[in-house]
Amino acid sequence: MNQLSHRIPLSNPMILMVSFRRASFSYTTPLMMIATEYIQARVMKRGMERLITRRNMSST
Repeated sequence: MNQLSHRIPLSNPMILMVSFRRASFSYTTPLMMIATEYIQARVMKRGMERLITRRNMSST
């Protein structure tokens, strides 16, 4: 357990972060695209619901 912790350089986490980002970039990009599409869809749905409720309130 101790050997493993000593092997990992805790003094330079930036290098670890950069390598992780570089490795994860290839599969985070499509994930981000999907997430943005999902958020946009939710916002549109919420906006439509708001419009419908506003129309219903004004009609009564």
